[in-house]
Amino acid sequence: MQVQVRFNTEWEKTAGGEYKWRVLIDGHERLAKSVVIEVPCHTTEDILPDGRRKWHLTAQAGRVLDQQGHLRIVSAET
Repeated sequence: MQVQVRFNTEWEKTAGGEYKWRVLIDGHERLAKSVVIEVPCHTTEDILPDGRRKWHLTAQAGRVLDQQGHLRIVSAET
């Protein structure tokens, strides 16, 4: 699965202002308090339909583990 991580510029609007990260998992967004990436990753850039640019840390992961809003991006073997 493809996982992309970027800073949540609207973090102040989240519950308690705790969700600082946007995580796209195969295109589906989740918010996270923290993220640990345990697989190789690289930077990517997307241009949105409105012309805005977004930069990510992008990885191929086997699984994404959610521990109460704290995400771990891991290989399939983990």
